[in-house]
Amino acid sequence: MRRSQSFKQFSLRAIAILAFSLISTFALAAPAGAQWKWSGEISKNLATPRITGKTTGTREKIRMTAIKEFPEGTTVALESRNFGLVDSVAYSLPRPKRDSYVHVKFYRDNGSTAALFSWSGLVRPSGLALIDYKGQPGYEAPPDFEDYWDRAKKELAAVTQEPDITRQPDKDTTSGLLYRVDLPTVEETTVVAWLFVPRKAYDSEGTVKAKYPAVVLVPGYGGAMVPIDRTWDGYITLSVNPRSHGASSEYWKAPVTHLAYRIDEPERYYYRQAMLDCLRGAQFLFDRPEVDPKRVGSEGGSQGGLFAISTAALEPRISCVVSNITSWCAFADRQYLAYTGTQRTVNSLLEKADGTTSEPLLHRSLVMTDAANLATLIKCPVQINMGGIDMICPWPTGIVLYNRLPKGVIKEYNISPEAAHSNSPKMKNDARRWQRRFLKP
Repeated sequence: MRRSQSFKQFSLRAIAILAFSLISTFALAAPAGAQWKWSGEISKNLATPRITGKTTGTREKIRMTAIKEFPEGTTVALESRNFGLVDSVAYSLPRPKRDSYVHVKFYRDNGSTAALFSWSGLVRPSGLALIDYKGQPGYEAPPDFEDYWDRAKKELAAVTQEPDITRQPDKDTTSGLLYRVDLPTVEETTVVAWLFVPRKAYDSEGTVKAKYPAVVLVPGYGGAMVPIDRTWDGYITLSVNPRSHGASSEYWKAPVTHLAYRIDEPERYYYRQAMLDCLRGAQFLFDRPEVDPKRVGSEGGSQGGLFAISTAALEPRISCVVSNITSWCAFADRQYLAYTGTQRTVNSLLEKADGTTSEPLLHRSLVMTDAANLATLIKCPVQINMGGIDMICPWPTGIVLYNRLPKGVIKEYNISPEAAHSNSPKMKNDARRWQRRFLKP
């Protein structure tokens, strides 16, 4: 199995590039008076990115090292450079002869071994655009991918949609009314969502008089979805907490970090069930008389970006998707580019399973829930927003996702050069523009 081979290569190369495995947010730490701001400038139509840094303090001596890595796992030293005493640096990655991963590290040239900034990305040969990158093989959707999800949806359909809806008047806003929604879902559990509806949707008697566009909002890893009010902008929102997140933990809490829960049971794996929880939330919205069923979108960041993709993949009535800093995506590339966050846990699990009967089961769970594979089922417009210096959800995996969307699907891929693992102001503006285009006529 390719993953086993790849992981062995990953383990062997770990010593050679240990210095490149640190989280970028650690690398951003600097002494008082010498803060650096970094950017990963990526032109989608070119083959190589450009890294820039600038200090708000006094000039410092800066040096840099870079390692090039090929998809089969071999690594070679690419370049070392001394920038001298500077207040800014810029490094344009050289074009390789074939697709390569590059790991770059900047240091203060004062004998320190602690990195000032770490970055990993993709470079392509001359004439090949980054936006056309299709990804490495090894984690593609298997022939029974659609059957797997059809079985899952049938399991959810067998659970009666009987929501418990409770008004939350103490949290109403000037433009919106809030409801708590408890939704039954698979495996005899319940998930909690927060529904905000514009006051103008009802007449004085509480009867629905107008329909509004709606957005399903889904959380990042371990995050709690709190009520999010966009009624001021004319949207209904449903903030969904899949199992073991937020208020849904009142009903069920994963006994281990949830990405590992039942990872060796593909038909009961945590992410399969959590994706069904998010789908149940979307189904609830489509049943609401206040919702215009032709204008319902999904949105999330990081793990939420994954759930936004899965919700649209499993619910064909979704009208558009915003997936920010998408996690759990393009594992064949992600295993080389993401050295922290959830990928580190995944690598550990796969290393323990290597050569055992559990290995193909783990691989199947990952393949079936990979955002890049779920993208193949989507039929509505999709916007993907990634961060130029995000080492948790690396920007090249978003390009793989972009290129897995079916032919004819309206799509957009955006980079926020200065964004690490965060929903940047640019991402928020891009998302607002996308939703206005497809959810508001």
